[in-house]
Amino acid sequence: MFYRPERTLTTDTAAIDLMSELGFALLVSTENGELHFSHIPVLVDVKHGAVTHIRGHVARANEHWKSLERQPKAVFVFNGPNAYVSAQWYTKECPAAPSWSYAVVHAHGDVRLLDRAGLDQVVDDLVRVNESRFPAQWSIADYSPQRRAALMPHIVGFSMAVTRLEPKFNIKRHYSDADKRGAIAGLIKTDKDDARQIAGLMAETLSAQGDRPANDILDNYSKGWRRARRARPRIGRQRLSVDDADGRTVDQSVCKTGVALGTTNNESRSMSNSGRPEIVKCYSRIRSNYEVYF
Repeated sequence: MFYRPERTLTTDTAAIDLMSELGFALLVSTENGELHFSHIPVLVDVKHGAVTHIRGHVARANEHWKSLERQPKAVFVFNGPNAYVSAQWYTKECPAAPSWSYAVVHAHGDVRLLDRAGLDQVVDDLVRVNESRFPAQWSIADYSPQRRAALMPHIVGFSMAVTRLEPKFNIKRHYSDADKRGAIAGLIKTDKDDARQIAGLMAETLSAQGDRPANDILDNYSKGWRRARRARPRIGRQRLSVDDADGRTVDQSVCKTGVALGTTNNESRSMSNSGRPEIVKCYSRIRSNYEVYF
């Protein structure tokens, strides 16, 4: 079971973007009560906006493939960016505690092993997809046929037919715009790649007006709820202050598009043709709109 509150759900498009951007996942399966794990590069096959298969290969010495041959049900875990979110970045009115934001996707399905032609295609596609990220590409066609022939018997290819996707984007979707802006500014100032990516995801949840209040954080802090959770306060809800603690612009260079996070509400709105404070598409192509509270 995978706990996913409604506020953490996102679109298949956002999930596919994350999976494709990462290109690396944890393969998990079980047989006779024993768990098997393999960390491997993968290909995410998409057709008509849906993930159909996940392909890859493991070392032949890794007996995980033998287990999958007997028990093909498996799960791929795609761990995206994650970052600590300090409560100091929220507005004074926000009762939320510090929390952790993250984006992950679980993909369930049935694995089948590939023949040599299928394995060759996996290897070629992995090289092509990953080399395409560089200005200049290495060509597998130029690789020694003899060396390739010697290496291929040492790996086993597979393809998993995907039956279910479970994305979870815990990015404070239900917090107020003011609180989100404060968190976004704070995350960017940490100068960490994962924090910038979380800031980018969080910015996509801002309302068009830029002044949406927290939709349920105060309600969830009712007296009864507080008593029940006193030992484990939830992390939750919204409020992001408008700008950096000093009221200044925060490192515009980290954003590919949009304005810097430190601008005020009025400043950021005036800089956006749509009326939405285009505060960031920071550092990553990963997209989504949602988030979760602890």
